[in-house]
Amino acid sequence: MTEPAIPFVRLEGVTKLHGQLTAVDNLSLTLARGEFFALLGPSGCGKTSLLRLIAGFEAPDSGRIFIDGADMTETPAHKRPVNMMFQTYALFPHMNVARNIGFGLVQEGMPKPEIKRRVAEMLRLVQLEGLGERRPDQLSGGQKQRVALARALAKRPKLLLLDEPLAALDRRLREETQFELLHLQKSFGVTFLVVTHDQREAMVMASRIAVMRTGRIEQIGAPAEIYEKPNSTYVARFIGEINIFEGKVAAARDNFLSVSTAAGVIEVASDVAHALGHAVVVAVRPERILVTLSDLTEASPSPVNALAGEIEEKAYLGEATLYRIRLACGLVLRAAAQNAEPGARAFEPGDKVAAGFAPEAAIVLSS
Repeated sequence: MTEPAIPFVRLEGVTKLHGQLTAVDNLSLTLARGEFFALLGPSGCGKTSLLRLIAGFEAPDSGRIFIDGADMTETPAHKRPVNMMFQTYALFPHMNVARNIGFGLVQEGMPKPEIKRRVAEMLRLVQLEGLGERRPDQLSGGQKQRVALARALAKRPKLLLLDEPLAALDRRLREETQFELLHLQKSFGVTFLVVTHDQREAMVMASRIAVMRTGRIEQIGAPAEIYEKPNSTYVARFIGEINIFEGKVAAARDNFLSVSTAAGVIEVASDVAHALGHAVVVAVRPERILVTLSDLTEASPSPVNALAGEIEEKAYLGEATLYRIRLACGLVLRAAAQNAEPGARAFEPGDKVAAGFAPEAAIVLSS
């Protein structure tokens, strides 16, 4: 995916050191105006440090930070057109909801009638009308999250930074709130930059995702691009479940490769040329694997990439059933079968099966 033509946020060669640790390593990045962008990665990859640099809470050791065309590298946090919503929400316990939302407006010296109007607007937008007099300890986790969001948006920032905004919520409420955040972002037209370690969360909300690793960006793209076309084994493993076969190219012809692996020779589609003997990784998503009752001992031709194995475990998840299949070589594959599919059948531990996939279902990566 190409970078935005007119960047609203631009980072140029930003580096941040924490003692001997390089938290952000010569990183460059652009965001478009009105974009919902996610920084995704494990703990310690540098995503929160990057967020704090943009907010102005920390200064880079090198590099420049631009927001809306202005160089903000030396600008203090309170003078940047940015607001930040923290993971802990940081609500004032002695203030009611309305005063929490209006706190930043009071600090700016906004007239009281305008503050009252703005707070009422925010309460309506986050669906907390009638709760303005409550204190934070009288709210649920989801309500606290909405108050924190309303407070962050009340000042009408050009850029809103969100640090693990849904981490404190339970799974059901987190999933509901993801769509609420997306709706609010579209309603306000504010550029959102969210930090999360939850790949599902990032894929639901963000128009683009940057996967980070040790202070650098491993890959940037739309959610579908990151999932379907990861550019490295690291991204493939981090985004969703995936099966990995390590091997070497045994043959190449007409955009197809034969890869020799511990599980046998696997046929894969690839539009990238690889020399014979070149080490590659073949990655296959669990939902791309078809499981059939067969031990592959019959005389009839076997489907392409059908690997003999045995069901070791199964997990019923409602819409799908997950299987762990142990192959003869010892490798364990994960397969996901949709339960709503016509004719879908359940397999049980101990069943002899064939786990197969089409050559086009595989992703070829350099090892």
